[in-house]
Amino acid sequence: MHCKGFLVECVKQIQNRFANLNRLDFLKCLEPRVANNLSIPSLGLIFKQLPYLDSVVAAQAAAQHADTEWREQAMHPTLNETMSVYDYWKTLFQLKDRQGNVMFPNLRKIVSVLLSLPFSNAAVERVFSQLKLIKNDHRSCLKQESLLGLLVTNISLKQQGKMQAAQMNPSKTMLQLHSKMKSNADDAEVAELRKAFLAQQDSQ
Repeated sequence: MHCKGFLVECVKQIQNRFANLNRLDFLKCLEPRVANNLSIPSLGLIFKQLPYLDSVVAAQAAAQHADTEWREQAMHPTLNETMSVYDYWKTLFQLKDRQGNVMFPNLRKIVSVLLSLPFSNAAVERVFSQLKLIKNDHRSCLKQESLLGLLVTNISLKQQGKMQAAQMNPSKTMLQLHSKMKSNADDAEVAELRKAFLAQQDSQ
């Protein structure tokens, strides 16, 4: 009973802290089950909640077209409710008509905006944590270009299926440019070396 009371109190505290969660109910339209079954029959509520979308589709007529496209996508044979959110909208974005034009241009813009809304800062916090580890007291002179390069390398090494540093075979040009790079090189010097490297790559 004590555990149950604790959990009930936790839920109440969460609800109090996020009192406006009901305002995000319109985002259910991104779920394949909802989109494919037209559980939300119109995008009108979304336009009311996010007036910014009017500028995304550029005109009132475009907003009406987006509503029409919303209903049409539910009948497209390549889309079904069992798909993941990513696969559903990726497939829709790639659909074209017989003339080679994007099939749902207005809906594509709206969904792109909805999918890009930041609902958590956890990913950003992780990046800042990595930055603190990279730019410590002993490396406080790192410039922006060098810091960005180290950060991208750090993230890339953690991605499964990507080329790892141990698998990489640097070219002679890369090694020569690396020997010229100073640990405290400023952004202009880094940009100059990158330009030289890209020029070498283009000439090969």
